[in-house]
Amino acid sequence: MTRRQQTINTGWKFRRGDTPEAFARGFDDSAWRDVTLPHDWSVEEPFSRDHSSGGGYLAGGVGWYRTRIHLPPEAAGKRVLLVFDGVYNNSQVWANSYYLGRQPYGYTGFCRDISHAAAFGEATDIAVRVDHRHTADSRWFTGSGMTRKVSLVLKNPVCLAHQGVFFFTKTADSGQAELGIRCVVEN
Repeated sequence: MTRRQQTINTGWKFRRGDTPEAFARGFDDSAWRDVTLPHDWSVEEPFSRDHSSGGGYLAGGVGWYRTRIHLPPEAAGKRVLLVFDGVYNNSQVWANSYYLGRQPYGYTGFCRDISHAAAFGEATDIAVRVDHRHTADSRWFTGSGMTRKVSLVLKNPVCLAHQGVFFFTKTADSGQAELGIRCVVEN
């Protein structure tokens, strides 16, 4: 297996509001609502003049998402990545209770390496907290939540970095151009 990518847009649980313990492995999310990504909780809210600044008269707030992924035992030793195409906004990510960092901007995709936290042959819990309480962050409606797809990527330990291939123009005129390529390899 050199590289395998799978979209994981189904099987997510969602809860509106802050639940500080929801990051933990084994947390009971059985009462949470099932959602499919992309998901925007703002469009499920009623319109209100209280939310007139930048949110399209819809509420922001805090929400949590959780899912469980199952990695086969033969994936042990591989690089395991979660690729988020967009989470609006101020997101934080955990895998099996390990904090993987935050992403403040909601339109930029990001990647988190969960290799050190993944469980092989059993469930790996993924938790995402989204904090969009400050809805006056845009001149147009942005939505709130995991507004784009998520992918699970398995790669060999020595591989090209996520978004690690760069093409650029060295020289160009009306008749020809010379291109350059830079690659970042991870090991």
